[in-house]
Amino acid sequence: MEKEKEQDIRVVYQQKDSLAKKENPVAFSLGEEGLKWLGEYDISIEDLLMGKAGTKKETKLEKAQKLILELLTKRKVMCLEELEAELLAYGISSRTGRDARKQLESRLSYDWCQGRKTVALITE
Repeated sequence: MEKEKEQDIRVVYQQKDSLAKKENPVAFSLGEEGLKWLGEYDISIEDLLMGKAGTKKETKLEKAQKLILELLTKRKVMCLEELEAELLAYGISSRTGRDARKQLESRLSYDWCQGRKTVALITE
């Protein structure tokens, strides 16, 4: 949050939506390195106009990574099929789950147990 306050964050907000679905605001910052897209931003038009700060919305990939880490912290080892079912229950597709596991690759280990692939969190 402090980091966001230090940045010069700007928001693109859809003003009119007579023919299109209303989309969420999208934030970006302008800095020495140029334009950087920050993703969907949670702020109302009223708060934006009053100069208040919003917050970056969590993406499905970030949500999936967080959930995988939480589940494996609690259960230590899970069958891969069981992990995917848990993610689906939270509205996360199997593709997003695979992408999240790939991002967490250095923190996960895979093995086989009774003919089923398992996944575990690497403890240091």
